[in-house]
Amino acid sequence: MQKTAFLFLFCFLTRVALGAAPEPPTGLLTNYTKNPLGIDTPKPTFSYIVNDPDRGEVQSAYQIIVSSSRADCDAGKGDLWDTGKVRSATQNDILYGGPALASRSACWWKVRTWDKDDQAGAWSAPASFETAFLEKSDWAAQWIGGDYERYRTLATLPAGKKITQARAYISAKEMFDLNINGERIGGDRVLEPGFSRFDVRMRYCTYDVSSNLRAGSNVILVALGNGHLQHFYLKSDAREFLLQIEVRFSDGSTARILSDSKNWKGTRTGPVVPLPTTKSELYQGVTYDARNEDDAANPAYDDHAWTPIQTAKPVASG
Repeated sequence: MQKTAFLFLFCFLTRVALGAAPEPPTGLLTNYTKNPLGIDTPKPTFSYIVNDPDRGEVQSAYQIIVSSSRADCDAGKGDLWDTGKVRSATQNDILYGGPALASRSACWWKVRTWDKDDQAGAWSAPASFETAFLEKSDWAAQWIGGDYERYRTLATLPAGKKITQARAYISAKEMFDLNINGERIGGDRVLEPGFSRFDVRMRYCTYDVSSNLRAGSNVILVALGNGHLQHFYLKSDAREFLLQIEVRFSDGSTARILSDSKNWKGTRTGPVVPLPTTKSELYQGVTYDARNEDDAANPAYDDHAWTPIQTAKPVASG
């Protein structure tokens, strides 16, 4: 009995001396974003929050694994990258060090830490990120535009196939609204893709449109606004956009919907009136007349009065 009590007391005091093991890290971020969709940095960065119930604790080491599937991540298999135990207190901006990532690939990662007494903590819950286009050659779409308020195309996806994933990649000079089958894409994200020097860098956005597309006819609408085009050094009327929608089906086949000079039409009519730049501008907003709304999102809509887009530019010229 005395031996048992002594052993219990020894273990308790040892536990107190060492403290509790670290708890699973939380707040996992990739490129400072939670589960980002469509990053285009070849080597993303990882950050997390250390959790430890003991006072005065510090991280003495960490281990990160990056996996190509959720199953591998759950199993602790870092088939893309496994840092092993790294002696460091760093928990922000940890640069990916595995093999080159592929464009349009989904990845999962998790992390665990060690405290100052070298006690290992439990693994965090998995986080995810998805790459977009890591090479300019990934773009098959073309820049199209002109003196139009809205653009429309009717895209047909094969019947009898289940859509498992669809991503829309879109850029514009200057701001855009993307609408698929009557639903505005992006939720509360507005004024995208954001300001940049068009002669230096073009930003683009990635959206999950898996639930917006369907077998058969799909109506894609893009509305453009001037944004910064009439400000500072960007005096230009060259409103253009670039759109590439990538669709995957359950049988492994794929399809694309692209901005090009073959399948799109443009119009100067619509609820945003009139077209002059003073009425579509970043700081003054737009004039919106709901009486001019139409049924352009309907596949049966008659767009014979819209003008076919006949010119397009490759991505390299954008």
